[in-house]
Amino acid sequence: MASSTRSWLAVGLVGLAGCSLDTTGAGPAGAPPSPAGTSTDTGDVSSSGDSPLPPADSSSSSGGEPEPDPDPDPAMLTISDGPTFDFGPVMAGSSGEHSFTVTNVGGIEATALQGLPPAAPFDYAGGAFPGQGGDCGASLPAGDACTVVLAFAPAQWGPFQGELVLTHDGGTEVGRPVVGDGQGISDNLLVNPGGEDGGDDPPDGWTDDFPGRWLTGAWVTPFEGALFIGSDSGPDNDDFWLVQDVPLDAFADRLDQGLPLRAAFEGRARNWDTDNDVYRIQLRFFDPMGNRIGEWDTGEQTAADWTLVSTSEAIPTDATRMRIRLGCRKGSGMYCDAYYDAMSLRVAYP
Repeated sequence: MASSTRSWLAVGLVGLAGCSLDTTGAGPAGAPPSPAGTSTDTGDVSSSGDSPLPPADSSSSSGGEPEPDPDPDPAMLTISDGPTFDFGPVMAGSSGEHSFTVTNVGGIEATALQGLPPAAPFDYAGGAFPGQGGDCGASLPAGDACTVVLAFAPAQWGPFQGELVLTHDGGTEVGRPVVGDGQGISDNLLVNPGGEDGGDDPPDGWTDDFPGRWLTGAWVTPFEGALFIGSDSGPDNDDFWLVQDVPLDAFADRLDQGLPLRAAFEGRARNWDTDNDVYRIQLRFFDPMGNRIGEWDTGEQTAADWTLVSTSEAIPTDATRMRIRLGCRKGSGMYCDAYYDAMSLRVAYP
């Protein structure tokens, strides 16, 4: 009997080995199953065939979606075409435009986005941010880009500089320096530049620099119009001239500022033939005291057909007037044959 009792106790102990103790004091026998989703087992459950619960994932929410970065990079805008954008020369009275790309390279959306008014003669195309053709709005998500269109509309000659400035998120600022040149060219400053207004010895608007005689006429076919300016009688083997002075009063302020102005001359010249007389054109600059401070000269030329003569000369900053000189030197014959037509003298920048 003693042997049988020990066997039963051994079997009973083996059967209890897989049970968990009830910390409330109740034994395992007849204990109800734990409610779904809970466990009171603090022991080793590997023998039941169930896997242990995975560790909590701090990067996932209860729905399995990644939680927001607790400290994202702030919004940060960049503007294309740096470090400085040059509009180049734009004719005064007209306008040039350029489209800039604005990109948010930060980590969050840029809000309260707006453009500050740039200094004249720069402005948003159409007069309001983001410019006619631009598509930037009041906000710009991270990683997105939009466009701003800036216009350069100089009313005067000369160089200009300004800045395209954008603000967002309560005052954060980004800028792009911009520059441009107001290009300009004056009307023709010569009076009676091709003899069309007539006059003889001298033609209207011109002055004889004696000795010599100058007329308007058409004894060869003019280059344009009905008349040209031509020399007539003059000394043998000596130069004589027809001159016209052009004041620079209208450009004095620009010259005082050191603006690099140019004198642009263009005209047509010829002789009766190539075997007797020569033509010659000079452009001179004078200071307030009447001193000659610069000169351009074609030298003696000869041509049997109308020939283009042109130059673009820097005007000295202390010049107050220019002078055009039309010359002739007679080599043979009764008349000195040098003819001029379709002339212009303009002041230009740049």
